[in-house]
Amino acid sequence: MTFVTELPYDETLSHLYDPAVVRLRNSTRTRIGQIDTGITRHPALGFSGNAPPENLRIDEGINLVEPGEPPFSPLDAREGFANCLASDKKLGDCLNDFPDHGTKTLSVILSDSDELRGVAPGAQVIPCRIANGPLFNSDEARANMGRAMKHLLDLDTPPRVITISMGNPAHAGLLQILFSVVGSKPGFPQETKDQFQRAYDMGVIVVCAAGQIIEQVIAPARYRTTIGVGGFRKGPKHVRAHYPQEGYDLPQPPFVDVWALADSINRAVSFEDENGNPVYAHSEGDPGSETGDVSGTSYATPQVAAAAALWVETWWDELPAIGSEGAHKCVDWFRLALKNSSSRDRLTFPSGGEGEFPCLNINRLLGRRPGS
Repeated sequence: MTFVTELPYDETLSHLYDPAVVRLRNSTRTRIGQIDTGITRHPALGFSGNAPPENLRIDEGINLVEPGEPPFSPLDAREGFANCLASDKKLGDCLNDFPDHGTKTLSVILSDSDELRGVAPGAQVIPCRIANGPLFNSDEARANMGRAMKHLLDLDTPPRVITISMGNPAHAGLLQILFSVVGSKPGFPQETKDQFQRAYDMGVIVVCAAGQIIEQVIAPARYRTTIGVGGFRKGPKHVRAHYPQEGYDLPQPPFVDVWALADSINRAVSFEDENGNPVYAHSEGDPGSETGDVSGTSYATPQVAAAAALWVETWWDELPAIGSEGAHKCVDWFRLALKNSSSRDRLTFPSGGEGEFPCLNINRLLGRRPGS
């Protein structure tokens, strides 16, 4: 069996992880909402032909790209640049069209097959499709983020954790001029921001990718109400390098709560062959990364989201109920647990700087009681 990534264990607490996975697999109360590009019928996600597994709650998800349809995305990796430009999409959307992104990120959480095992195999997940790519440009895509958040929070049983490997450069500086040329607007509308505040008030842990395309943390990872996730790669002789290349906008970014492995990730991949037949693979190289392996904070984030769900299920009886008085403490306590359980690893910048940063350690996290 191949794990999606090298799990960040503390061997002295290795007895905590496996029982937590079993509890979460059998739980219907701790669920994860996924806001992404939708999913495909990949066997690594638990599909048997067209039949989804019971833990993948497609019936409770939403498709905001094709309203009224279930949250499935096209199999092709790109719809075709010329066809995209011929539509009413902005240039930036066409440059960022990767519909199977949601399948890739979800596999990091719940894959449970002989070929691939996620961080929280068998977890209950509610998928939402809001765009065809992880970076937002159009007004519609930026608004869809808030609509998806509202949909999840309005469910009879809202998820305790929401994972978002997507975002928008909130303050891109001079780069914003270039982004504007391709139709990109900074940040999110107030209606979307309000849903993140609402999630925090309800006690829902929202885990967001800090990004790596620019040297600044993107929204919604920038919001104080979310858990921001940075990434690292393992360099020569296991020296850990910071991600992205030059580091984020400050030497000790206030927006990033924890770092997780963002390089050499195994993942489920869906695409069509030249005859239009579906192909479901279990790993894929990324020629755009330094190592040639799959990389990105898109894959660090679901590791932390899965860890959050394991932590919530482990300490359920000591956490306030969703929407109850003081429910926001669930988010604050998880942030504190991350801080106090993370290993302090020295991350080096390719530009020459270095520093110690908190990196995810799942076993230590599961051993941290809420409020400690």
